[in-house]
This record gives sequence, C-alpha cells and structure tokens, in this order.
Amino acid sequence: MRKSILINLKRTVFLGVVLFFISAISPPEKTGKKIFKLMRSGKVHKIEKYYLEKEEFIDFINGMESTPPQKQLDQMLRDYEEGIKVHLMGFENIDVENKSDLKIKRIEYDYQVAKPGKDEKILWPDSKAYKAVNTPSVQHKVNLTYFLEVNNKQYVMKFEMINYKGKWKLFHMLKQCLLYENL
Repeated sequence: MRKSILINLKRTVFLGVVLFFISAISPPEKTGKKIFKLMRSGKVHKIEKYYLEKEEFIDFINGMESTPPQKQLDQMLRDYEEGIKVHLMGFENIDVENKSDLKIKRIEYDYQVAKPGKDEKILWPDSKAYKAVNTPSVQHKVNLTYFLEVNNKQYVMKFEMINYKGKWKLFHMLKQCLLYENL
C-alpha cells in the first residue's frame, strides 16, 4: 500500500514537471511585446538578445531532417553577424512622431508550419489556440501584426520570428520589421 502511494506520488510529480515544461513554451505575443517595448523606448540595441544566435542556428539546422547544402550553409554562417545588424535596422529605422507614446490596440498572429510535403498556415484567430511544437520534420514561423495608435493616428507594425526550443527568436533571414500608417 505504501509502495503504491509512493509510486503514484512520483508519477504525479513527473506529470507536474512535464506540464510545467510544456506550458513554458512562451506564446509569441509575449516575446513580441518585449521587443515592441524596446523599440518604442529607443533601446533597439537591446533587441539583439532576441535574435537566434549563430550556435543556436547551427543546432537548429542540425536538428532538422533535411538541411541546406553545405556550400549554402557556409555562406549563411559567414554573413551571420552582419545579417543580424542589417535586420536590426528595420527596428532602428522606425520613424514615428512620439514613438515613445505608441500604444498597442491589439495583436494578431498567424503561424506558418514548415513540414514535409506542404506547408500549413494557421491563421488568426485559430492561431490563439494552436501550440507550436517543433520536431525534426516540423518548424514554426510566426507572423506578428501589431495594431498601434499615437496622436489619433493608426499604425500597423509587422515582424516575424521562429520557434527554437520553445522560445520565439528573431531570425535575420526573415522579413525585416515594417511599420506603416494604417489609413
């Protein structure tokens, strides 16, 4: 009897730990809000910590079932740091009057799920309930759209991230951040 209680307790603790790590996968809007706040405050240089690092990129590629040819991979790695600097300019070049007063009205996002055969799109609002979990044959990209307002002007800001080990990361080979007035 005592042994079965101990076994059940161990199973309960194990399930709790597993559920904790599954729930630890941050939703993309949480990371996106942090990036937005840094951009809005003019601390764009701090956004760099949200980029997929070179070693993470290598790990990401090595974890995939199919990888790019070695020559292409070598070129990607050679230009890696410069690519991040260029991509970061998308956040630096946002020129909005009273940028520090920008307010988020709403956030929408959709996923692009890369998998063998045919990629899949999970569009808003279905994306709210979707849980992105990468496997060697399935990777996720999220397209974030921020609807913003300042001084009675409406703006739309868009950027993309990839999922790496349960964390959303900026990746310099995706589209740069774009902000435009929503007329």
